[in-house]
Amino acid sequence: MRADPSAENTVIVDAMNPALMVEVTGEPRLQFVVDEATARLQAALDSLTAQ
Repeated sequence: MRADPSAENTVIVDAMNPALMVEVTGEPRLQFVVDEATARLQAALDSLTAQ
């Protein structure tokens, strides 16, 4: 999370794609964790943009 230097009172939130975990490890059994993490992360990001 960081302040946006081009817009006053604006914060930028960056998030990593959880699917990279499977790609980096080469472990397809982690897919269930990726799916859950993706859903939770998307819900968190959606709640921020809704405000």
